[in-house]
Amino acid sequence: MTIDEIKTELELNFPEYQFKLGKRIYGKCIIAKKSKYSGADIFVKENKIIVESGIAEMKTRLLIGSGAVLLKKFTKD
Repeated sequence: MTIDEIKTELELNFPEYQFKLGKRIYGKCIIAKKSKYSGADIFVKENKIIVESGIAEMKTRLLIGSGAVLLKKFTKD
């Protein structure tokens, strides 16, 4: 099976997710996304499929990081 065939099969079986082809450090992958906070990267290697948790978009990382900094600054222990 090719990566395009796997993507099509995933779209049919999981309509609640958005799938698109992308590229990461380790090569071409399928990016599965349920919201901007959750998703996964799916890599297709010779005879196996590897699923890794997706990293949030840069805007989301900045928002969460700045919220954590503010919380730490204003929390008195």
